[in-house]
Parts: sequence; structure tokens; C-alpha cells
Amino acid sequence: MKIVFFGSSDFSCPILEKLCGAHEVLAVITTPAKPQGRGLKFLANPVETASTSKGLRCFAPPKLKDDPMREKIRGLGCDVFVVASYGKILPPDWLSIPAKYPLNIHPSMLPKYRGAAPVNWQLIRGESAAGVTIFKMSEGLDSGDIALQREVLLTGEDDAMSLLAKTSALSGDMI
Repeated sequence: MKIVFFGSSDFSCPILEKLCGAHEVLAVITTPAKPQGRGLKFLANPVETASTSKGLRCFAPPKLKDDPMREKIRGLGCDVFVVASYGKILPPDWLSIPAKYPLNIHPSMLPKYRGAAPVNWQLIRGESAAGVTIFKMSEGLDSGDIALQREVLLTGEDDAMSLLAKTSALSGDMI
């Protein structure tokens, strides 16, 4: 399958890795570099670093309402978008670009933990299990038809970092 991948965080990297091993990743869309650290140097995010090391075409548009960028991606002829911790909402006119559908990977059992920080909220609320949802994107936030869900058990030792690692690895296997 021909895929355009959207992501920006460490959570996204194992998913991108799995996709590269099984499909043709035509391009990666990520967020622009931001000033970080004490010296406020502009540093690439983990997905940009991973994609360039793999020789993938990587774009970091400041906003997606840019018509030339949308048309460039449309011209690639992808089958599916895979979005994983991208950090921006895809505009409605982007959702129709893939030949099949845009998919989003969310680290919770939707619809319970829609929106930002689902990993943290699952821990704060003392859930005994967390999970991953892959769904067909629609115009609403974390809404659309659910394609696949899987649970992961939580231990008393789990924190946000360990749960992100668990759900990221599970997401990579699921996709």
C-alpha cells in the first residue's frame, strides 16, 4: 500500500518503522522544528530525524491550509494516510486525498479518552487497562468509524513514559 505518514513525537517513530517495513511510504508530514533546550536551538522532531535517516521525503509545513502542499501530496497518489501523534488537525479538504481513507492511531480505547493527553488521563483515572484505537478519520476530533482496537493491561509500575512505549509498540503491530 502507498502511504503518507503524519507524526511528530517519539510515539510515532515505531509506527513509522513498521510501515516502512511493510508498505511504500511516499512521504512524511511533520511539524516544523521549534527552538528547544537552554540555547533555544531549532531542533528537528523525532519523526523528521527518523524519516530523513531512512531517506524518506519529509515535509514540515507550518500549516496545512497551504494549497501547494495539499496539491503536492494529492499528486503522490497515496492509498492511505496514517496519522499518529501529529499534533495538528487535518483540514477537511485533506481527508479526501487518499484513495482509500485517512487513518488515525490514538493511544486509548475511544471514545472514552478523546482529545489531548489520553495516556496521562488513563493513568490519572486509575484505569486497569489502556489501549489503542485505529479509526477512519472524519471532520470531528478523534471521531470516525473504528477500524481496530486492542487493550493493554496496566501495572502499578506504569507511568506516562512506559504506557506511551507500550501503546506505540502495540500501534506499530496493529497497523
